Amino acid sequence: MLLSNHIYTSIVADARWYHSISRKQILAVQAYGFFNTGTDVPIRSLASLGGADRMRGYFNGRYRDNDLMCVQAEYRLHLFKRFSAVGFAGAGDVNGKFSRLSLAYLKYSGGAGLCFAINKNEKQHIRFDYGTGKDNRGFYIQFGEAF
Repeated sequence: MLLSNHIYTSIVADARWYHSISRKQILAVQAYGFFNTGTDVPIRSLASLGGADRMRGYFNGRYRDNDLMCVQAEYRLHLFKRFSAVGFAGAGDVNGKFSRLSLAYLKYSGGAGLCFAINKNEKQHIRFDYGTGKDNRGFYIQFGEAF
């Protein structure tokens, strides 16, 4: 790394699955992992749980550490014209070592939102989501899908 004293490697795994239940209903599932190796990982490169894309309900960076694993699902339902609704849930955790990630300490989140199609042909949306997690909650406005 140019002009850096930090020696580390980040590995990202992102698996997604989409299933059309009917013409107006979609189930989307994402499994996501972010893993750091090395002894000197800078704080800006740590795995971060929360935000508009992963584990909505926790603000981005609420939990940070070397490793992150999470799974989340969305149920997307077309309502009428350009409007859609979404329900979502997720579970995940961060830890300093991959071997210490445990189901016992999982954090959970869930919520719902509305989407408005700005451009129907290009499938461009603006999302208005409200998510909750343990002792956390958040309102998110974002362009595009969460995943």
